[in-house]
Amino acid sequence: MHFREMNELEHILRLVENRVIHRISVSMMAKCRDRENRMRYREKKFLDYFGEKRNSEILLHQHDAMFFLNGKSFNLKGSDFKAGTIIGLNHNDDTIALGMITEMAEGSIILKSPIKTLTGINRVLFSDMTIY
Repeated sequence: MHFREMNELEHILRLVENRVIHRISVSMMAKCRDRENRMRYREKKFLDYFGEKRNSEILLHQHDAMFFLNGKSFNLKGSDFKAGTIIGLNHNDDTIALGMITEMAEGSIILKSPIKTLTGINRVLFSDMTIY
């Protein structure tokens, strides 16, 4: 296990046998950002990722995949997510791409993503993160 600062979790890990703790230093290339700057930086990166040139608009129906929020499956019908909500487009446990909801209708969503097809996508993971 690697930790940057002293006493983060050592008191817990010492209870586990055969565990070695290694200390790593912060890269000199790392930039220190406050919460506001991290949020702006993240939003800029998402806006770049979902830029118009490389994205497709895709219709996804309830029966096309399983939908999850906070690790629990849910029915898309009756749910209400905002446009701009970030979703993970997964094949089993592997995230293939991110998507961004542009519109919701009863039992379906329209999303933007750089992938061209939903072939193989069997899980959609909803986040609490939105952009716009």
